[in-house]
Amino acid sequence: MKYAFFFMITLFLVGVFGSASWPKNGFIRVMISIFVSYIGVGYILPEEFLATAPFYSALVMAIVAGLPFAVLLLVSSQILQTRDEKGKIVRGKLTVGKIMVQFLLWVFYLAFLLWFTIRSFVQVGTGTSNWTATTVIFYIYMLILLIGTAWIVLRNGKFRTWIIKTGREINREVSRDVAEAVRDAERMVGMNGS
Repeated sequence: MKYAFFFMITLFLVGVFGSASWPKNGFIRVMISIFVSYIGVGYILPEEFLATAPFYSALVMAIVAGLPFAVLLLVSSQILQTRDEKGKIVRGKLTVGKIMVQFLLWVFYLAFLLWFTIRSFVQVGTGTSNWTATTVIFYIYMLILLIGTAWIVLRNGKFRTWIIKTGREINREVSRDVAEAVRDAERMVGMNGS
């Protein structure tokens, strides 16, 4: 579990640093992410984490299953984008490496979700855990994540198209907002200057 958190935080930080285009060198970006993740997770014992919250609490469900889903969406969008020398997102061709990396990330996440769900079923079946309303909510939550992740793995081409299209729409809206803000600023400067 500790390694899963380390991997998840590292991916999250790489995605955040990639969005900010800082630092410019990708290797340094990954090394900083690994260092920060190690400091953040390296000294936490798994028993300490599990002792802070019951196994089926909403916090643990969100951290163990939902947060990685959000992180992988961010990382997938970063992997599938093509940037020019200045760091601006441009229309470009995807490489086989980019497609395989994001695909394998989702396959590993799907395997983790399956393992986590089966493990929790075994705990309920062996009596180390019992059925409660929270347990039922947990399985509904896991089922939704499993279906979503399986769709991403099985229909990866459609997923890539959706991610790229959504990224372009967001960039277009941001460009419009910036252009509108510049026009407003020019109008205000023109009013103040006369």
